[in-house]
Amino acid sequence: MRRPLSQIINFLCIGSALFYLPVSAQEGGRNISNLYINIPAKTPNIRDIITINQLFQMGIKEVKFRVDSAIYYFSKALALSNELNYISGKARAYNNLAYCYHRKQEEEKAQEYLELSISQDRLLKDTASVRKAYLTLLESKLRTGHFPEIRTLYRQANTYFTGKEKSSLVQLHNIMGNTYFQSGNYDSATWHYLEITRLLAQATGKNCQILTEAYLGLGSVKYSLKIMDKAKQYYETAHHLANQCRDTFLIITTLNHIGVVYLETGKLEQAKTIAYRALALSHSFKELKDPKAMSLNIIAQSLLATDSASKALPLNIAAVDHASFLSNKIGALYRLGENYLQLNHYKEAEHCFLKALSLSREHEMLYNIFNAYNGLSIVYENKEEYKKAFEYQKLYIKMKDSLQGKENAERIAQVEERYKTAEKDKQLARQQVILLQKEGKLKQKNILIGIVSVSGILCTLLLFWRYKNKRRYLLQQQEITYLQERMKGEELERGRIAQELHDGVSVLISAAKMNHTTLGKKYKDLTEIKEYEEVMQLLDNTAQELRNVSQNLTPEQLIRQSLPAAIQSFCTLIEKGHGIEIEVQHFGTWSDLHTDFSYTIYRITQELIHNIVKHASATKAIVQL
Repeated sequence: MRRPLSQIINFLCIGSALFYLPVSAQEGGRNISNLYINIPAKTPNIRDIITINQLFQMGIKEVKFRVDSAIYYFSKALALSNELNYISGKARAYNNLAYCYHRKQEEEKAQEYLELSISQDRLLKDTASVRKAYLTLLESKLRTGHFPEIRTLYRQANTYFTGKEKSSLVQLHNIMGNTYFQSGNYDSATWHYLEITRLLAQATGKNCQILTEAYLGLGSVKYSLKIMDKAKQYYETAHHLANQCRDTFLIITTLNHIGVVYLETGKLEQAKTIAYRALALSHSFKELKDPKAMSLNIIAQSLLATDSASKALPLNIAAVDHASFLSNKIGALYRLGENYLQLNHYKEAEHCFLKALSLSREHEMLYNIFNAYNGLSIVYENKEEYKKAFEYQKLYIKMKDSLQGKENAERIAQVEERYKTAEKDKQLARQQVILLQKEGKLKQKNILIGIVSVSGILCTLLLFWRYKNKRRYLLQQQEITYLQERMKGEELERGRIAQELHDGVSVLISAAKMNHTTLGKKYKDLTEIKEYEEVMQLLDNTAQELRNVSQNLTPEQLIRQSLPAAIQSFCTLIEKGHGIEIEVQHFGTWSDLHTDFSYTIYRITQELIHNIVKHASATKAIVQL
């Protein structure tokens, strides 16, 4: 039975598209955690410290070849540190035990010890160790598909990652981009990937690898939305960076992704050629199982597209065996199901699709669920179980609208447009600096003309020179005026979006709260249930957050009030929400201030106050105008 090419390769990129992320989570990749050998001891006597350190040294010697022996020594060090309440020793022991259980591929235990390590590092106020442990824990959660937990951990960890720690910050954005991508939240994934490209305009070493992975992520978003030309463009950029990094793993990965685009666009021979090239490179590294699985899948899908399903079957089976990363395993299962489907082995195909669906639902991987629905609808249609086929087809169509629909693509475009707007703002600032410099030079030249003009020829030359500079000045003025009008238009658009949030979403939330309250009055027992009160609190928090978002989009106070009054209103709102006292002092008159300057000063003040709340742990702040 021949299947359309788009159905055969629909799942090829997604599922195994992100096996390369994070690289440190792969077999043979970079270590997920460094052993804490050199953390200084803090409180016990010198004899206790020597004993604990000896246990750590013995564990470190054993960890490479005898993991269980290393666990024994680290556990002894932990027991002694607990007995002495030696916080530094406990932090080291938890971290090293987490590393050991990662080596044993017991990720649940590794994650448990990492959480304990974070708690001890917080007590030590060791910010660097907290960041490192959070990154290791988040990578482990990503590898095991615990996406809701990752989002919770991200909110906890975010305060420890600042712009000064660029290397850690881009790793965090990389993990979150992959998490949102796997969950089907493409707009959020795009934002995190673009943040990496902004922070790492020029990158070397590990940062170069993360930048490569970010471009791979952006390409996978475009691939998921079926924008193949953009996907190929991002993948080729990633391949160029991988060659610069001289990272064989990433070179193989980027080749595979370019092959997937060729496959999707019907260029089968080019897809096979590039997949064989990637496969040849991966043979040199036995530990690179997941890249090998993807190369095998590309070759197999090329064969399926030419009705060579029997030749493709052993390749797809081998790909399932090689795949270790969760999304790869699900993707390989789906493609094996496609293979069985083309061979009319419906029972085997059904088994593969159901297993892929079960894993995808367990870890909330929306795109994988979407593809499994499609495969099952085709299986049951061929088995003449039309009721089941119809149910899965309905689920497939519903998810297709949400994942690949126009609205999702527009959200991605809006995220990218915000970054373009930020670049325009920078360009405007640069033009203004140049304009001020030109004005200064122009004044100097005018004075020089008055002093040294001793002849008509010289005056003519100087006047002509002045004329050219003035013309350039006017052109720059026109360009700045144009950019300012663009900014005004964007401010109006923010106002429109804020109004729609206020008039649309806010009304819906209010209606939900009224219905919730009515239920409580109608069914008295509900009000005694904890979850009932939690839902009401959640609705209140959502309404407050919506008001905050609307306020941040467009400061309506500036329309109704003066700038100092608007800033006072904003500070009062922050005081209520965050428990910080903010005093606003202002001097002079503000009635003649241009609206553009008012908006700019208001935005600057907002950002500064947000930074204080987020980073300073302050109890009081002063704003002076």
